[in-house]
Amino acid sequence: MLVAAIAVTAYVLTPRTEGVNGDWSARSVGGTVVAGRALVAGGNTALDLRTGTRVTLGSVTGGTPYIADERLVIAGPGRLDSVRLDASARWTWRAPAGTTPVPLAASAGTTMVATCPATGAHARCRLVGLDAKGHQAWQSTGAVLVGKAPAAGSSGSPGASTAPASPAGGLPRAHAEPVEGGGLLVTDPVTGRQVLLPGSTFLAVPDGPVVLFVVQDGQCVVSATTGAEPVWTRVLGPCPGGRLPHLSVAVGSVRLDWPGKSRALDLATGKDTAATPPPGRGELARASGLVATHRDLPVRTDPLHWGDTLHAIELRTARSSPDADPVARIVSSHPLDLLLLEPRAVVVRDGDQVVRYTLDRTSATLEP
Repeated sequence: MLVAAIAVTAYVLTPRTEGVNGDWSARSVGGTVVAGRALVAGGNTALDLRTGTRVTLGSVTGGTPYIADERLVIAGPGRLDSVRLDASARWTWRAPAGTTPVPLAASAGTTMVATCPATGAHARCRLVGLDAKGHQAWQSTGAVLVGKAPAAGSSGSPGASTAPASPAGGLPRAHAEPVEGGGLLVTDPVTGRQVLLPGSTFLAVPDGPVVLFVVQDGQCVVSATTGAEPVWTRVLGPCPGGRLPHLSVAVGSVRLDWPGKSRALDLATGKDTAATPPPGRGELARASGLVATHRDLPVRTDPLHWGDTLHAIELRTARSSPDADPVARIVSSHPLDLLLLEPRAVVVRDGDQVVRYTLDRTSATLEP
């Protein structure tokens, strides 16, 4: 009886996974998370972090992978390959001889690429729109000067370029390019329509809009677009110090930073939202009022595993203190890697498995 009591006590007191329900698990692939959507490995394999579907373009070797518009896109020498993350709609497009395809944007099944001669500095390229079957839907009427695009999720400004480049990892839903003489040329990847807008600073959001910023009559004006027309526009008032802000992507928002001042706007609506505070102790990520942290838990209750270390990812509400009880916890004897945090789900790498958990909706501590 004593042994049984000790065993029960050890079981009750040992930390375990709680507050979540298993959704799916899949064998892990090495690599990194791209565009907050898929785990990409080996240049030709992607694991969808929302569904657990794994896709591989086995005939493709080399090249640069991108995740955009629910698809894995791989740009290689003289060709572009694409497959949807649900393993459907695979296609290959071959660029004109002597050119290199450079993916720039993707939206509604269409991928926009620049076909550029592999000559180096100040390449003049043609813009091409490829439809959901990899067929050419449109092409620019003349050669255009394509400069170096900023990495998706970072600010862009005009400057000299030695070669065209696409956003790293994730493609935005439209393409913005600084032009000589001032202004930004925005191209809709679906129709090829272009519009010249004022400004010099922009942010290409992976699988999201292009955010543009300009000072007009002393007023800060910021807008977001996924094509030739803005999704929203905000006039923020006089710019602090008359300076342009640094733009960056936060969780579902765009952050504007000036010296001593910050402001955050919702990416979907442009409305003001709470700015993401600096990361706290052990913080891994934030999403919709949740904060994920890492913690190692020494075992002190089980004589058979005394001194072992358990690894935990804990979720707390953003308004609670770091020492408050978590609303959910994932515990494993293997080191845990947080791959994705969403308002109602979390995806982790646990040993050789990738596991997606949904948060327990019955928890009264979770926000609706």
